[in-house]
Amino acid sequence: MVGDSNSYSVIYTLHEVDVCRYRSNIPNLLAYVLQIYRFLVIISMTSPNAPSLVGKNILIAGSILESTDGALARRARDFVKALAAEVIHHGGRLVVYLGGEPVDSNGDGLTFDWLIAREVDALCPGEQIAPRLIVVTSERNRREKMTEEHRKLIAQLTMRNVCDIVPLHDATVTGGNIGDAQVDVADAMFAVGGGKGVLDRARKLAKLNIPTLASDIEVGGYSNDGEGAIGLHRQFMNDPTSLMMFTGPAAVKRVLALSLQEPVQSAKDIAAASVALIGAELVAKQDAARTDVLVLTALAVELTAAKTAFSIAPEASPRRTESGINYWRSQQRRADGTIVTCDVASFGNAGNVNAASMTSTLISELGPTLVLMVGIAAGMRDKCKLGQVVIAERVVGYEGMAVVQGGKEEARPEQYPLNPRVRQDITAYLSAPMQVKERLDNAWKLHELTMPEDVEAGPVTDTSLPELSTIASGEQLLRDTARFAQLRELHGKIEVVEMEAVGVHAACHHNSVPALVIRGISDFGDSTKDGRFHALASNAAALVAIDLIKSGLGA
Repeated sequence: MVGDSNSYSVIYTLHEVDVCRYRSNIPNLLAYVLQIYRFLVIISMTSPNAPSLVGKNILIAGSILESTDGALARRARDFVKALAAEVIHHGGRLVVYLGGEPVDSNGDGLTFDWLIAREVDALCPGEQIAPRLIVVTSERNRREKMTEEHRKLIAQLTMRNVCDIVPLHDATVTGGNIGDAQVDVADAMFAVGGGKGVLDRARKLAKLNIPTLASDIEVGGYSNDGEGAIGLHRQFMNDPTSLMMFTGPAAVKRVLALSLQEPVQSAKDIAAASVALIGAELVAKQDAARTDVLVLTALAVELTAAKTAFSIAPEASPRRTESGINYWRSQQRRADGTIVTCDVASFGNAGNVNAASMTSTLISELGPTLVLMVGIAAGMRDKCKLGQVVIAERVVGYEGMAVVQGGKEEARPEQYPLNPRVRQDITAYLSAPMQVKERLDNAWKLHELTMPEDVEAGPVTDTSLPELSTIASGEQLLRDTARFAQLRELHGKIEVVEMEAVGVHAACHHNSVPALVIRGISDFGDSTKDGRFHALASNAAALVAIDLIKSGLGA
């Protein structure tokens, strides 16, 4: 259990076992076992299996007063470097403000931002598929306050895609605006030294329930204008939930062991334990969040693709609804900085009846504001390509019919158009094809998704861009091109067929929740198959789904 997200929730809700209190009335052996268990719990929180920070932006705020004792200043810098390394090691991104770099008489920085930038540069020497550093800066800062060495470092980090620039307008570069820009992207903050600026950032983050963990090291602050991290540390010790709402009361019991002022362990170990504390808080915060988007799949290959796209570890333990349905939770940051909570679940098999039933149950238990069905489908050979992704602008249930006078059967297809709000989101999304394609191409590269060439089963897509399509849905697993073609008699725009969309849409319609279906084309509804496209098309569809959500779908 140690290392997965659920284990950290358990660890931080366990009451501390005070062995000494019970030593007089339990066998010494049991007391010793309890002590060993307590030690292992602590060790597990500082192990390499600490909670994942993938997708999380971590701000390390603070500075050092120039007159600070040299040994303390070196200890603070060593800790910041170790903290940066821990964040990067666990998949997180670091947030810095880069302008001028004040230094002491030895040429050592009095703020930590450039120290962090250099550490990330060393930790990520090659080209990165995804940025590991978020840099808040302005053009005036770059021209007037940075040295040639600074500008060259930023250029190299940008060239290797190590950093992502958050530009500030020259006219708005003030302490408050810099702090606001950092707060807008941060998921958590560590504070070391500093003054008023550190306090201001922590208070703004606290209003958003974003955690801060402050060090007790007494290094003052570059501007010498307030207590900074020392004041926050005192606040946390007296009112732990003010800075860590969910796990503060448990975390405060560990903070004294993480002292930098009077350390009892190395800076590296303190950094690892500090990241574990913040990681546990982020897990607990995620657990407490309401569901924004429910992401549904039918088959195992589709579930695997969805978990991968939503940065859910393969070994992550699922949560379980009251009715016993497994689901996995992920939080994603939208382009506007808001956090969206996504729950990923699977029906376990194909079919509209099962899809309708499970969708209704999950809507009732999780209460999402949007339901997204993601997976594979068959496309018409002359209309689609293998690996292509389609977004359903309309779902047609092709099996509905009526038996009229004389025993004649008349088709009565059900139709579900897009919810008007969802249609607006999709229209806005597809109106910027170059930007969408660039993001999706990068996602394909990140996930090593490559479509094969010279495939005997049929033509293969040459683009990551999705297209709108009308999807037919029923209980039949089609392997007959003639039957596929007949579906167009029900609706002339049908190009894709699958087995769950009507059930999902029907359940969502009855529960007044918008629904959207995204499918990757894995075959052409005939006997010619290429098994590789089950995974390839599933992954392509899942990457479109996550990109849509991050771009504002359902906001």
